[in-house]
Amino acid sequence: MRFEEQKISARDGFELAATIYPPDPRRYSGRVVILASAMGVKRGFYRRYAVHLAKEGYPVVTFDYRGIGDSRPVSLRRFKARLQDWGDKDLAGVIDWASRVFPEAAFYLVGHSVGGQIFGLADNRDQVRGVVAVACQSAYWGHWSGGARLGMYLLWHGVMPTIPRVLGYFPGRACRLGENLPGGVARDWAWWGRHPHYLHGRLPEEVRQGYERYTGAVRAYSFADDGYAPDKAVRGFLRLYPNASCTHRRIAPRDLDLRSIGHFGFFREEAGGLLWHETVAWLRSLQPARIAVTRES
Repeated sequence: MRFEEQKISARDGFELAATIYPPDPRRYSGRVVILASAMGVKRGFYRRYAVHLAKEGYPVVTFDYRGIGDSRPVSLRRFKARLQDWGDKDLAGVIDWASRVFPEAAFYLVGHSVGGQIFGLADNRDQVRGVVAVACQSAYWGHWSGGARLGMYLLWHGVMPTIPRVLGYFPGRACRLGENLPGGVARDWAWWGRHPHYLHGRLPEEVRQGYERYTGAVRAYSFADDGYAPDKAVRGFLRLYPNASCTHRRIAPRDLDLRSIGHFGFFREEAGGLLWHETVAWLRSLQPARIAVTRES
């Protein structure tokens, strides 16, 4: 499939690398999907899902946050970036760009993990009519149990705040936690994860009110074998958007006759091929104005 590489300006002028997947013109839906990546995941990981949506008639915009992938400087040492920047500058800038390029379209977001968490930071969030939230969670360490809880506690209280102070960045690749992260992003993530209310407990009151003002539809997918997003953490994520119309579908691998899905499997064809049609059907079901969606969990 043909696709276009693009540079998109964040709200502060920082240039973000992006890929645009034009739709099959015979099936163009008049609706555009913006895909917000997980922490430390480059936009190319989502290519197969983006191609699927484009073939179904949805233009798709994928992008790398500042400090990640093709939006990364030569060195992350001393590179100034905060996790809040990814939402209120980067994602907001992409929504601005899409609004200019597709002025008559309706906009939807697919957020993977942190991509769904930071959506509420964009002050133009109301331009997005609905959100598909894949493996999104509130990453407060207390949402985990057993040995995983201890691991998250140590990650947020020790490993992630400390290493960037020494190296100037967080070595995500060496720690098997995705791409290397700007030091400020890693420290913020750990700071958020130490509070029971996650980012709502750390950022100003007006930020929390922005999340409360979002009244679009949210369709959340989570997976029983996803160690990064246990059920309690996913329910914590849904509470970040208290006035959205939410549905939550939690899936075990055996439900799809699969051995595993995990945190990333939705975007791979083995599992995703069985679920992608659901997201397309859900997007098609939404009217140009927000519709009510019943809460399942």
